[in-house]
Amino acid sequence: EFNPEAYGLVLEALINELSPRVTMIGSTAMGMDLGAWLAAKPGQDFVAYVADVVNDGDNIVAASQLFAGKMRAEVESEGDGVITAVG
Repeated sequence: EFNPEAYGLVLEALINELSPRVTMIGSTAMGMDLGAWLAAKPGQDFVAYVADVVNDGDNIVAASQLFAGKMRAEVESEGDGVITAVG
């Protein structure tokens, strides 16, 4: 049985050890639960339904597709890192 806290603790330890600017997870029900759990930790942002990720100097910009691709939103991360749900 999937438990986002159990998986999240493992990923949180890896993120703290490796300090990635971008962490990509699958855009699934489990991925969304896990991404939200990880983003609740200080210094991490979460962007769902990501179609594109760009390193813009000091910032990470993630583009999300919403409403079945009818709307595109670009989100600039303000934290130390960003968790993205892609797929």
